[in-house]
Amino acid sequence: MVIRVSVEALVEALGVASIVSPKPVGQQNVSGFLFTVKGGGLSIYSRSNSQQTKAVLAVEGDDGSFIFPVDRVSALKHLSGWIEIEAGIDEEGTSQVKYSSEGGAKQSFTTVDASFIAPIDTALAKAIEGGSYPAALLKEAFGVTKGYLAPPNDRAVGDVFKVAQLFPEDTNGSGHLFSANSYRACYFYSDGLKGKGLGVHCQHLSALNSFLAHCGEEEVTVRYGDSVTYLVSKVGVFGWATHQAKHERFNYYPLKSDGFILRMDKSIFVKALKYVRAGLDSRQNRVCFTYSHTDQYLKMAAGDASGEITSMPVPVVIVNDEGAGGGLGDKEDFTSNVNIDYLLDLVSPTRGHELDLRVARLQSSAQFLFRTIETYWIDSAGKVLVSSQDTNKGAFECRVTRFMPSRD
Repeated sequence: MVIRVSVEALVEALGVASIVSPKPVGQQNVSGFLFTVKGGGLSIYSRSNSQQTKAVLAVEGDDGSFIFPVDRVSALKHLSGWIEIEAGIDEEGTSQVKYSSEGGAKQSFTTVDASFIAPIDTALAKAIEGGSYPAALLKEAFGVTKGYLAPPNDRAVGDVFKVAQLFPEDTNGSGHLFSANSYRACYFYSDGLKGKGLGVHCQHLSALNSFLAHCGEEEVTVRYGDSVTYLVSKVGVFGWATHQAKHERFNYYPLKSDGFILRMDKSIFVKALKYVRAGLDSRQNRVCFTYSHTDQYLKMAAGDASGEITSMPVPVVIVNDEGAGGGLGDKEDFTSNVNIDYLLDLVSPTRGHELDLRVARLQSSAQFLFRTIETYWIDSAGKVLVSSQDTNKGAFECRVTRFMPSRD
């Protein structure tokens, strides 16, 4: 078989396929991509033990299949124009591939039989269609929440705390992507995420976000197979082994529970946190967080056998949002131990110069719950907007809640 294709388009498609590093096949342990041509369309497949990809593009030439080894791909990036690829079997029964470029470059090499890699199309065709989502919005949601999942090798927590979960439309969590590690949690909400739901184990998130980046401003559709979940777009398919663990209920305590809403200059607060963090032993993260309603400031302090450190006071403005919390801020103090690293993670990613730190006090204990809530807009390409009007295309409102409890 002989095909001709734009080398730039081929390299771009291989970028999608190579999101999954193919596992070695055959007696020669060749790691490669399956090229299958049918009716003027080229599909490029890659498989590992738990992930699979398919990229698609147009070609000219014969129908057929062959395997293109991974270690031969990088050379293509230095070519331009068209490339003509010929694949076949020599007199000794060995699979061979050779190509020549428009500029005169040539290469030939042996490979393995195409039957060693199975295409994903049959299983994909049987998969049940789920929701469709804007790729840029889904990428933003996973990017924001993935840091709140437990590591894949953490045996101290259940598998549910390693799964980023988009709640389905028949629950009160519809539109929320939720990640938690049994201690901290992050909620990402947007109307554009309402659908049939989706769950992704943390070990697949990097590859999934790489695939979404290739999708640009397109929509992606979820398909649920027997043991594999797929994302399908115009550029191709990304599939991963389905994990059954999921959060059975959606929990989000009401805003009115936040007795304290402390508004402050974000840069001053972050500077105070980093000052204390820099003065502590790297193995220590426990600090005392104190709020004074009479002085209207908060500060952090910590100490060990070698000494003590206290931050500069951070001025705050008391917010009393009737029906949505803040009723205690102008009449009560509180003191609580917190994990300073988690507190930094809570406030540092927020956008804007002002920050509202919301604090709820549990009546049944001395524990406090801290969270930040921010709202912003992105466009269909994932760019953050100043306002929803700052685009000629559609804009998506995003609301992110980051949560952590105090530390006893």
